[in-house]
Amino acid sequence: MEVSTMTLLRQQGFGADMLEVGYALGRAGVELGHYLGLWDTMSRNASFMTGTGVSDDHTGTRWLAQRWNYVTWAWADSTAEPALLDALAAGRAWFGDPAQYRGAVDLLVDGYAPMGSVTVVTAGSRAVTVTATDLPSGGWVDLMQGVVDYAGTMDPNPLVTRITIPRAAVATGSTTMDLSTPSSRFVRAEVFDASGVVVAYSNPVWLLREPPVLGVPPARAA
Repeated sequence: MEVSTMTLLRQQGFGADMLEVGYALGRAGVELGHYLGLWDTMSRNASFMTGTGVSDDHTGTRWLAQRWNYVTWAWADSTAEPALLDALAAGRAWFGDPAQYRGAVDLLVDGYAPMGSVTVVTAGSRAVTVTATDLPSGGWVDLMQGVVDYAGTMDPNPLVTRITIPRAAVATGSTTMDLSTPSSRFVRAEVFDASGVVVAYSNPVWLLREPPVLGVPPARAA
């Protein structure tokens, strides 16, 4: 587990712009939490990778019943392949269990920077709008926030905390909060059902205070 994280850090993700994260039940002895931690570690180092769900149904007929059934939804202009690829490149996607959740998830910062984007602003706080429609009965949303400090292989761990957003706060589908940003960070959302199981994950949006060393991919420029 540690070796794969270190390797990805050393190789800067091998230039990949997507990472399979959503293994619902884990795989080959590696639990979902590891994949999430790896993804957050890459985000900590401003490696801008779109997280996707993982489905093992190669026929497209049993998505709800199979063991690994996390699908990926995207905010795209159409269902045409170029539009879908553009959305994935921009991080305009969320993933989860379609048997438990069919809502839509999104993030918007300061009214202009959508989920997946990279912003560079020196303001001390940012307005983050979290969208999660059709929450499961009794469910809620957590806003995950992680530092961006380019620790690299010196500290190959995620540094993530969470802010719980109660169901009542997103009763209309979205809520906006002011998030303190004295240092660079990224945020992403997790949607829970009443039993405390996460049923959907957003992609991050980065709230940086200075430009990343390797620049911002054009698809992610806000």
